[in-house]
Amino acid sequence: MTQYGSIFYDAQARPLTTNGSILPGSFYQFYYSETVVLAPIYADGILSTQLPNPVQADSTGKFPVIYLDTTNLYRVQLLDSNMTLIEDVDPYVASAGGGSDIDTGGAPGSQGPPGTNAVGLILSVPAITVPCDSSGNVLDYGPAQGQLQVFSGTNDVTLSSVLSVASQVNVVGTINTAANVPVNGQPIGFYRITSLTSLTGSLVLQAVYNSVIYTATVVITKAVQGNTGSPGTGTSALSIILSVPFVGLPSLQNGTAPDFSPAHGQCFVLSGTVDVTAASTLSAVPDANTVGSINTATNTPVNGQPKGYYQVTAMSQNVGTLAITAVYSSANLTATFQVTKVPAGYEIVATLPNTNLFNGRMVFLTTTNILYKYVTGTGWVPVVNATDMTGQLNSAQIASIDAAKLTGTLTTTQIGPNTIQTGNLAAASVLTNNLAAGSVTTAILAAGAVTAPKITAGTITSNELAANSVTTNQLSAGAVTAAKIQANSITSAQLSTGLLITNSAQIGNAVIATANMQNLSVTSAIIQDLSIGTTKIADFAVSHLVYYKFQTASFGNPVLTGTFNNSSNNYVIMTDTLHGSGFAPSVSVTNNNANGSILVTCDFEGYNEVANQSMGCRRSDGTMLVPLAANYIISAVGNNEWTRHYVFLDTTPIVGTNSYQPVYMNMAAFVTTYNDYFRMYFYAQLFQK
Repeated sequence: MTQYGSIFYDAQARPLTTNGSILPGSFYQFYYSETVVLAPIYADGILSTQLPNPVQADSTGKFPVIYLDTTNLYRVQLLDSNMTLIEDVDPYVASAGGGSDIDTGGAPGSQGPPGTNAVGLILSVPAITVPCDSSGNVLDYGPAQGQLQVFSGTNDVTLSSVLSVASQVNVVGTINTAANVPVNGQPIGFYRITSLTSLTGSLVLQAVYNSVIYTATVVITKAVQGNTGSPGTGTSALSIILSVPFVGLPSLQNGTAPDFSPAHGQCFVLSGTVDVTAASTLSAVPDANTVGSINTATNTPVNGQPKGYYQVTAMSQNVGTLAITAVYSSANLTATFQVTKVPAGYEIVATLPNTNLFNGRMVFLTTTNILYKYVTGTGWVPVVNATDMTGQLNSAQIASIDAAKLTGTLTTTQIGPNTIQTGNLAAASVLTNNLAAGSVTTAILAAGAVTAPKITAGTITSNELAANSVTTNQLSAGAVTAAKIQANSITSAQLSTGLLITNSAQIGNAVIATANMQNLSVTSAIIQDLSIGTTKIADFAVSHLVYYKFQTASFGNPVLTGTFNNSSNNYVIMTDTLHGSGFAPSVSVTNNNANGSILVTCDFEGYNEVANQSMGCRRSDGTMLVPLAANYIISAVGNNEWTRHYVFLDTTPIVGTNSYQPVYMNMAAFVTTYNDYFRMYFYAQLFQK
């Protein structure tokens, strides 16, 4: 009898892509159930020719006929052409097509009628295990759920089936007969178990399709935690412990370690948690470059230390080891103590060392806060790097600086006070840009250092000169021109009382004008004989008398005309009845030059006049002149004879004829009629430039 295989049918009907198109070049991959071990698949029903596994579809998405061994339980995976997993079905049962033994001796029978599609139920999780405590209480029912699907051939007919729970043993379970019923958010066919009253239980699910009843069973088992076992009867573990297994030892730059005192520790031997060091035999073996030991008994070999005390006292290399062995109950235990030298950058000391001296050794001296380096043949010398410097260097600290040593520009903070001397400056090295504003004072300048070529034009003004600092010796011939002298800057205080100007060549033509001289500042002592010529005098600088006119009037019983209202701005014009009605004394001057000035003088003589009475002078256009000076004289004590003298100056006379009249001012105490006699003298003088 020959064993035949079963034709494989796709376990699930599905749209091969999300839009229902084919999957050309996709793969089926077959494993033994619940493993990743590939299972054989075949091209014929007698299982004589194996197919490649995985097997690939052609360009139309069509797979070859695949036969499975019905004695095997399979795990089937569908993957796309990039070997990306699409579905994973485990288990897949290959249905038998009849008996396993077939008599092939007879003639083949006629072909039977076409068969119908097989109907099967697929459970995503047919066997479930839930975790429990030692008392059998389920800790989590989360794993107790899955999905049931109904297939007719390769077609998923779950939606066309009527689903229900057929029976349940020791469990409480449900299956969704439609989407969201009874479990919301889950599709039709979703099943779950929510209670298990024994170690095992089962949930039988039923599907009715085309009036045929199909069932599938879900098995659930408790995974119960076992009880704690009884204590074992093994022997206690032995261990060796070093209190300090590793030491970093400070050393000098050449590897010399001045102090080995940190390189020690204590060894302990334990049986379980019991200290058995005293009952153990201890030994220590240093490496070839190390000197070390361990106390095999108290005070041996290191006095004052217990058994198990170990130390390293010398090393010729940067790393040293001490192998420690303990023997207890015929068992050998070993541990290694390691010492590593750690060279220091420099040492911090209170005094400079005189031992362990070598070239390049560095120390920081706390008494001076200076870093020192040892130089063979020289001794300890200070070490100062540029980054160690703060503050400023003074001239005593600088021997010499070559130009090649300087980059960039020195700033004020980099130069100490009074550091730069004449010897530090090259000829013509100080330029205007190198000097700060106000930095050049009298104390900075050597005698005779500043000459005319050193001064920029217009630099020195009166603010830069001290009082009496400029004398004849400081001025070169022709150095002072009109452009160099500020208006009104030269007063008598700036001029020597001696012969400062000794000849006319020292004064430029038309240099000294009226605006340059204070009133009365030029005296006879200042001017040398014959030093002022015509060219030295500005146009119209000296005024001269060009016209003189005199008017006299005698008054007896004068009559005052005009209006008086006791205001200082009012005035009364005097008239003389002796000369006829309406006569008023006046003087007229003709001025043909706009640069002229007219000086008017009035003298009055009379009796019985009021002493505090004042006079004014009125120009023909109504302009009132204020007197420059006034004088009042009484001839003798007890005599009422009086004399008054007034001077008026008109600096802006009218071009043409100017008439002037005397007037009374401030007449609060004045009366309107006089019987006494008085006389007035009225002068007018015209001056022009």
